[in-house]
Amino acid sequence: LYKSINELEERGILCFINCEGKRLKRAYFRDFALKNALCVEKNFKQLFANMILTELFKLKTSIFYHKFFDFYLKESRLALISSPTLDIDLIKLKAQKILLKALELGISRIVFITLSTNDSFYKNGVKFELIPFDSWAMSLD
Repeated sequence: LYKSINELEERGILCFINCEGKRLKRAYFRDFALKNALCVEKNFKQLFANMILTELFKLKTSIFYHKFFDFYLKESRLALISSPTLDIDLIKLKAQKILLKALELGISRIVFITLSTNDSFYKNGVKFELIPFDSWAMSLD
């Protein structure tokens, strides 16, 4: 099993994202469509997160995950959260819950990547942005 997983990683089919501060890893497909093609159970939120990760590879920087954040770019002090279907009120509630952890980690900007919502607000010096996936992905080029 480990040999096969290692081979998939070497071929660029799988990649692993480390957990910030722990020895845990999450596996992702480099081509987000593979998970959907290979799995019987469909989970749009996971597919959406995998799409975000494939776009993050353009930045060529270290990418981590954290219990509170789908992706965490330590050098940029940026955290990203996949929120395709949450409405703005639920996102603001979630922002309040993760604010303390963001301040503890020195995160200055948290981006909620959505399907269509566009908004921004500040709390205790942390900028929270809600950005549609297509706008966010095009801003990385």
